[in-house]
Amino acid sequence: MQVNFDLVPKGAKLLLALSGGVDSMSLLHYLYHVKEIYQFQLKAFYVNHGLRPEADGEERTLYRYCQSLGLAFSSEKIPVLAYAEQEKLSIEAAAHELRFKVLYACLEKEGFDYLVLGHNQNDRAESFLLNLLYGAGLEGLSTLPEIEGRLWRPLIHTDKASLIHYAKVHNLPYLHDSTNDETIYRRNQMRLEVLPFLVNYQNKITPILAQTAHRLEESQQALDFVAQKYYLNHAKWEGERLYFLKADLATYPLGLQKEILKIALKKHLPNYRGLNQKQWSTLFSFLEKRERKCLPLVEGWAFESYQERLYLMEMEKMPKADFAPTLWQGTPLDLPQGRLVQGEEDSLGLASCTFDLRPITIRPRKAGDKVRLAKMGQKSLKKLFQEKGIADKDRYFYPILEQGGEIVWIPEVYKRKENRAIKSKSLVLKWERITITKEESHVQ
Repeated sequence: MQVNFDLVPKGAKLLLALSGGVDSMSLLHYLYHVKEIYQFQLKAFYVNHGLRPEADGEERTLYRYCQSLGLAFSSEKIPVLAYAEQEKLSIEAAAHELRFKVLYACLEKEGFDYLVLGHNQNDRAESFLLNLLYGAGLEGLSTLPEIEGRLWRPLIHTDKASLIHYAKVHNLPYLHDSTNDETIYRRNQMRLEVLPFLVNYQNKITPILAQTAHRLEESQQALDFVAQKYYLNHAKWEGERLYFLKADLATYPLGLQKEILKIALKKHLPNYRGLNQKQWSTLFSFLEKRERKCLPLVEGWAFESYQERLYLMEMEKMPKADFAPTLWQGTPLDLPQGRLVQGEEDSLGLASCTFDLRPITIRPRKAGDKVRLAKMGQKSLKKLFQEKGIADKDRYFYPILEQGGEIVWIPEVYKRKENRAIKSKSLVLKWERITITKEESHVQ
């Protein structure tokens, strides 16, 4: 068995995902007999998918075997079918996702350092071919690395035949999952039909494919190193919003831009699963434009592109107005960053404005807003805010006051000079700025 124990520190706590198959049982036996030599702690964990009637009996068998060794053992039954229906996943995908949720929960709860998996060389070859058929890139083709964060695959360089031989020599009671014989599952098709077919052309196809995946893993590691270095040097913060300068990103090839953004996603998104090709295309189109664009991701997170920056943030942290359009009712109106009150006279500045007695609408900013200039023509509100030096994150909190569908006043920003001022009957409104604390504002 080819196991590199230099990859885990001495004294490490290892949680072995035990399926009962020949891979994990051989690994369990081997690790148990060398744990004193390499100074690590070991516990086995069995996930019962509840898909086969014999699974409960297999769970008891594994418990008794671990008990005979004096080895810690835990198990949990998961509702795969219900989860698949709830999350709109295939049974295969649901079983995989829910299994790892349970394993990681145990990892965290009991303070284990690594989750140990029984993937072998054949598994790597199968995954490589499957991902190739799905059109995967470098990351997908460098599948099942030996070390992946807190995942450790000690058997990834050991072939299936060697593990079967090991189990027979040591008379191990490994189990056979009958679902592994059902070709309705794509991985089973690959193992039972496609790989045997390819062996006719190349007898050593399995180790060759596994070696190719390993070489691509090394290339991915090199790319990750460069991307990580860029992230550390160029990722910036505006409050709790992470951003990159689009011009900086654009100096790198698209492939490296992807890896840089993947690092940001993995660091900050709780359940990052990757972006599809359409999402990547949308995101890269953002980098070429200055207008505000938003790409929703998962669990309330999004990329937002605006002017020279590409932000990664929670949706609730994105600039937004938190007041609804309303009509002036003659009484003081409290707004996110100030209040509107009736005054007696209009000052020369932008803190007050005179209106006629038509209805006055107070609303937040909206896309395409324009203001009339003193001399003929118009100016976009976006450009006006830029000229005033008002931060992007603050622009959605300024009230827009309009009459007859035309913007008359934006406190502290704009006042229509040729307002139809009222000679006899008029109304003066004043703006009283208030200071908003971080806790009181949605934009942080």
